[in-house]
This record gives sequence, structure tokens and C-alpha cells, in this order.
Amino acid sequence: MVIVYVILSISWLFVWFYFVRKEIGLTFLGLAKNILPYALTMGVTIAVSWYFTRNITNMYLMLVAKIATAVPVYIGILWMFNCGILKEAFHYVLQKRHKD
Repeated sequence: MVIVYVILSISWLFVWFYFVRKEIGLTFLGLAKNILPYALTMGVTIAVSWYFTRNITNMYLMLVAKIATAVPVYIGILWMFNCGILKEAFHYVLQKRHKD
């Protein structure tokens, strides 16, 4: 089931790319430059999370442990590379917090 989902998601990326290219002229290299850093970051995050939780046998504890390791690793990598989307997300959350 996961394999089918991944295949459909990747296939949909090319459908999306076709229409975006017609509208704004985005090249495949431009698409790759936008997607690959986040894909590599997620790959590293998943690998680190798996490494630290590989010996946990309780399913619920493993879920909590994976979240507890993945979130700081992902945010840390984005922070380390001075990622703009992370700053925008923090700014949005802080803005919403101050409005309420």
C-alpha cells in the first residue's frame, strides 16, 4: 500500500510539473533545485530517527520516540542551512500566537 502511494505521489509530481511548466515556464532543473534539498533533509531525518528507535519494540513508544527524534533533527537541519521556509513558519506561528 505504501509503495502504491509513493508511486502515485511521484507520478502526480510529473502531472503537476506539466501544468506548471505551461503556466510559468518552470524547468525540470528548477523543480529539482526546489525539491531535492527538502527530500534529502527528510531522508537524513528518517535515517536518524530509525537509528535511534530501531530497538524499541512497543509500537506506541516507537511512534512517540520517532516523532521526538524527527522533529528536532528536521528543524535543526533547516536551521543549520538558514532555510527561509522555516523562518516564515516561525514568523507565522508567532504572529498567530500574538493575535490570539
